[in-house]
Amino acid sequence: MKIKSINVINGKNKWSESKDKLIHMVLDLGVYENKPSDKIEGFYERIKESLPSLQSHRCSEGKPGGFFKRIKDGTWMGHIIEHVALELQTLAGMNTGWGRTRGVKGQKGVYNVVFNYENKDSGKLAAREAFNVVNDIIDNKNPQIDIIVKKLKPKTNMQESIRRILREETKPFKVSDPSTRIEEDRVKIRLGRNMHNHFGKIQNIIIMVDDQDITSEDGVAGLGKMNIVIKDNEIIVGDIFIPEKYRNQGVATVVYQKISDYFGLPVVNSKIKGFNQTIEGGYIWKNREKFEPRNLQEQIRKVLKEETKIKPILNNMLNMLFDGFDDIYYDWAQYNCGMGVCCDPYAVGFVLPKNNYDDYLFKLVDGNNYDDDGDYPKELSDDGLPEVCYEMPDVRNPNFNFIVFYEVFAEEIENYLGRKGNWKIELLELINEKFGCKATNIIFI
Repeated sequence: MKIKSINVINGKNKWSESKDKLIHMVLDLGVYENKPSDKIEGFYERIKESLPSLQSHRCSEGKPGGFFKRIKDGTWMGHIIEHVALELQTLAGMNTGWGRTRGVKGQKGVYNVVFNYENKDSGKLAAREAFNVVNDIIDNKNPQIDIIVKKLKPKTNMQESIRRILREETKPFKVSDPSTRIEEDRVKIRLGRNMHNHFGKIQNIIIMVDDQDITSEDGVAGLGKMNIVIKDNEIIVGDIFIPEKYRNQGVATVVYQKISDYFGLPVVNSKIKGFNQTIEGGYIWKNREKFEPRNLQEQIRKVLKEETKIKPILNNMLNMLFDGFDDIYYDWAQYNCGMGVCCDPYAVGFVLPKNNYDDYLFKLVDGNNYDDDGDYPKELSDDGLPEVCYEMPDVRNPNFNFIVFYEVFAEEIENYLGRKGNWKIELLELINEKFGCKATNIIFI
């Protein structure tokens, strides 16, 4: 037997009036045109053993076990491959069940095998794997059904679900407040220092407009940043100072909403809570008591909760956020040694394929020669590096026991997986497994 072609149909077609997502495989049975299933010794018993769940297929008999009866009585391999392709998809968690097998007019032994799919890549793979499974059963081999089913499970379900949520939920920010004029995607927030006192947890917020930190705009310290109080499952907003050129554009409104989204908590006016702090923007609190978190993060968390293991989630997330993560490359990091750029014998830089050679996603470093902040000890910084790098780094060297991950990238992961404590250890383990490293700690700088 051989597969002549496999095509994906997505739309109206001649095969079905009700199904528009179909796989169309043209199959040449070769010698098996004259050898239906009842002519192959042991085939019936072996397929029942390999795929017992085919018992649910009614086929033309109209009752459970009907398809097995057809196999026992004798049916052609194209028909069997159709049912196996459907069952493999079902075992992989997809809702399929429609199929047809018809001969190609004027070509003896050549058949159109048509069945429906949910995920086109899984559907195409199901066609090939069904062909392989039937051939294995013919040859008295044991097909590895569990492995095949695992391969068929759509690998991009999580990413696509998250991308869909992002497309639907991150449309231009609109509120009824006349103060909101600026586009939401121009405004970003970053977390500064935090502390605890009798009010609760105090968190400093740094405000970015067009990727520029406006903290010190106009040369005045304190502009563009604010403090919030996190207490009793609420966020109480304190002073917010907006530089002159950004005022009356609704920056504060967007900032409050983004804070609510980030923490997943409502934001309330400090005056309502009795705090003696000023609030910029007269329109903001005129007709509202609070900012409620939009459901973006919650929807994404629901998608993530469907996964049972954090490392596969994290690996998928890294590939989604950092294009080319699976193809990341590494080499000695660079070091400004006072004589230009020199090779750093105590650090290996990991770079995404499309980035510049010194634009690191993270570093793997020799913990004996870096401090806890990811910097060189003072004696090395003053004296320069004593070694020269000639050969490629060996990331399996146990001296490279520290991963330095950059905060700007970690924040992107936090947006979806929550605080670092949820995934820090798994990230360390994932990097070790992926690259054969022996790091024992990871820090964020």
